[in-house]
Amino acid sequence: MCQFCEEFNGNACNREDRAKVDLFLGGDNRYELFVTHSVDDEHDCFLTVIDNKDGNSVVSTTINFCPVCGRKLSEGV
Repeated sequence: MCQFCEEFNGNACNREDRAKVDLFLGGDNRYELFVTHSVDDEHDCFLTVIDNKDGNSVVSTTINFCPVCGRKLSEGV
């Protein structure tokens, strides 16, 4: 487990909380990319892009493995 795929306990609406798990590591000021876990099922994980201009999700896609450390994220795999 790495800092990017451990369960995010911050507020997804708070830019400072999201910055701790941003896969761009502050390299892009417009967008953030991070791993999120479903509220309904902790085993459902998503790679989410947030637009900092308006705080809305641009895209979110289901993932089964952490893109950084390769850890299996979903029990359904």
